[in-house]
Amino acid sequence: MDNQAAVGLYEELALTSTRLTGSLNRVLGGVHGISATDLVLMRALSTDAGMRRIDLAEVLGMTASGVSRALRPLEKRGLVQSTRDPHDARASRTLLTEAGQTLLAQAGVTAEEKVQHTLGRLYPDEVAALRRLLAKLRG
Repeated sequence: MDNQAAVGLYEELALTSTRLTGSLNRVLGGVHGISATDLVLMRALSTDAGMRRIDLAEVLGMTASGVSRALRPLEKRGLVQSTRDPHDARASRTLLTEAGQTLLAQAGVTAEEKVQHTLGRLYPDEVAALRRLLAKLRG
């Protein structure tokens, strides 16, 4: 692939990501008052009995300070909380509260409906191929 084609593909990926995220942000924000990033953070926290912020940052490809900034509004709303790490006195773990679990379940349904509508334009084999290609790009 030549350089111009590579840059063009990168721009298409970035624009597509921006548009899809914006569309999901509008729906989630309007119905639940959270963003797509909030949903991703909450989903990551729901898979464990709490995570250290540094581990959460690594899983999500964010910086630790970025995770802290993103979690602050969720903490203020009582959706996540931090507790001492039982294995490391210097660290804390962030976990979903009961209110966070409830909101995540509700927002998850909304997100699934929106994503299903968007991805409904693709055939199942196209979705599978796209997932494989995106995973390959993430390395």
